Amino acid sequence: MSYYDRDKSNAPTKMQWPKPHFGSVAEYQVSPWPFCEIIEKSVSDAEAHEINFKSVTRWICITALEGDVKVAFADPDAIDPETTAPYGWESYFIVPSGTTSPRIEVKCTKIWVEAVSGTFKTEITVMAGVTSIDTSQFPDISERTGVKHE
Repeated sequence: MSYYDRDKSNAPTKMQWPKPHFGSVAEYQVSPWPFCEIIEKSVSDAEAHEINFKSVTRWICITALEGDVKVAFADPDAIDPETTAPYGWESYFIVPSGTTSPRIEVKCTKIWVEAVSGTFKTEITVMAGVTSIDTSQFPDISERTGVKHE
């Protein structure tokens, strides 16, 4: 009996490759796709600016062209169920005016940026390298240390 003698009517029609996901090493070994966004905020814009990436990031770099900038991985405008007030800026880092952060090797799907209080006008550039991993393939990291609200 040869290979061609068997009934193959139930065989798959094509290769069944898995979709890329956050643990796919190859996605982080190749050069990522570019992402760039420029944000201009004035003192009247006193709320966080959410930046949603189309795919999971490989790295992020933030430039504070004018004014200090706060950067967070958790939504500062999220509502605390116990107090019904926003959590606020609990876990963040600051990029000083006129400087650029180092390339931050981090997997995420969104960040929040805001001008540090007392800054009249802020201009922010966010540059990132994004992978081919869809954001739906990324787990919920809101409970991880450094991301969750305490």
